[in-house]
Amino acid sequence: MLLVRGRANGYAALLFPRWNEAEESHKAQGGRNIPMPTFESMTRSEAELQSASGTRAALMREYVGYIERVPVGEAGRLSAGPEESLAAIRRRLGAAARYLGRDITIKRSEDALYFWHGSIRRRRHSDSTQ
Repeated sequence: MLLVRGRANGYAALLFPRWNEAEESHKAQGGRNIPMPTFESMTRSEAELQSASGTRAALMREYVGYIERVPVGEAGRLSAGPEESLAAIRRRLGAAARYLGRDITIKRSEDALYFWHGSIRRRRHSDSTQ
């Protein structure tokens, strides 16, 4: 059971109603402070990204950073290095956007990718004749 900075939180207080009393008694008897972990709540996908290891996770964190650094109304540009292709960059950028739950537009030029927040509305062709 996790305790937040020495205080029993809701559910833990029900399971261990005398926890704070026991902690205070321990301190009064000259005992050391009871070490408590620090608790932080986050989304599952954020926890998966932060706990992932290896090259793939490092790449995902890098591309998430690219998207987060571009403010709404501005665009980012990514160029391929000697060991990567624009297709791989596009694939990673799309995966990072899906992870973040963001809608981005990605456009390719001859030697770079450009991206920005939001998507381009596509025209619908109507079948009706006027």
